[in-house]
Amino acid sequence: MAPERKHPTPVPIAIEVTEEESGRRLDKLLAERIDTLSRAQLQALLRAGHVTGPGARTIGDGARRVKPGETYAVAVPDPAPAQPAPENIAL
Repeated sequence: MAPERKHPTPVPIAIEVTEEESGRRLDKLLAERIDTLSRAQLQALLRAGHVTGPGARTIGDGARRVKPGETYAVAVPDPAPAQPAPENIAL
């Protein structure tokens, strides 16, 4: 049996590109619009396949130039447990 999740699956963060943002790099745009994540964190999420773009395609290149009306979704996974994990031992 799989362990029960402590947190619900996060809802992806959706970003729609405006006319003023047209032609900008995707990673820079996401970093400006999502203030809880750094550009480096967003680039790592891009490389890991956690960003989707037009047509629900996975986007892996942060240098991609965006167009007005495009929508991008960033799915931020739950953090990995710290290593080493504590063990329950009898005292």
